Amino acid sequence: MYLECMSFIHSPKSFGRAVYKRQEDDFARQRSRYLDIFSEAELRLSLLYLKHGLKNTEKSVGQKIGELTSLRPNPKLSKMCVIKIQNVCSDLSHQVKIRNGIVHSNMTFGKRKDEDVAFFQKISDAANSNPIYLIMSFDDFKSAIDALESTTNALNEILNQPSSPPQPKPGAASGL
Repeated sequence: MYLECMSFIHSPKSFGRAVYKRQEDDFARQRSRYLDIFSEAELRLSLLYLKHGLKNTEKSVGQKIGELTSLRPNPKLSKMCVIKIQNVCSDLSHQVKIRNGIVHSNMTFGKRKDEDVAFFQKISDAANSNPIYLIMSFDDFKSAIDALESTTNALNEILNQPSSPPQPKPGAASGL
């Protein structure tokens, strides 16, 4: 029974191509998953941008991050909330670099110290004599996706908290 379920490979070269193709597909799925999660974070960033009175949603993610980072505490925005916004924007600005590296590039495959990796060379760097590559393993994708999910959760928390502290009840200060 067990032998009937097995298949045998006649050529190790064809086996290598099958494994390589599977890895291409796996890397493509990771790339797609990362981009889908990034779009969720970008949506929350745009909602946060609008929540704080910034109107031009046609700006790039980097421009929105810059404007949100420059927010200052005011009667409607606590210092603690400003710090949270600055922290999440800092985290997201790192993710923008990864996103740009995998969106504006061709993906090729290879090895890094016996580990399967995807190489991303930005199209704008392709003509350089000393091109720069973003190199990501499956573990790197997992770490980037986990970090991006954490950033998205932090954006959700900021969006779901009131923008100003609750007003004290009348007479609360006088002890009445």
